[in-house]
Amino acid sequence: MGVFIGGRKNTSAAKAALKINYFFTYILQQQFVGFYPHALYGTTWLGGAEGNGTVFSIQP
Repeated sequence: MGVFIGGRKNTSAAKAALKINYFFTYILQQQFVGFYPHALYGTTWLGGAEGNGTVFSIQP
């Protein structure tokens, strides 16, 4: 979980989300597939953002 404050909080949050997505897609996912080549299930990640007291969830 992260809390971003200051004048560029949205930019910082977006950069962090892109880095998490890159890690998950190109590093963690590749390791998972390499370790479990015949798995019948996959992996996915879920992110959430809070704005004005409302929580929005995103699943790619």
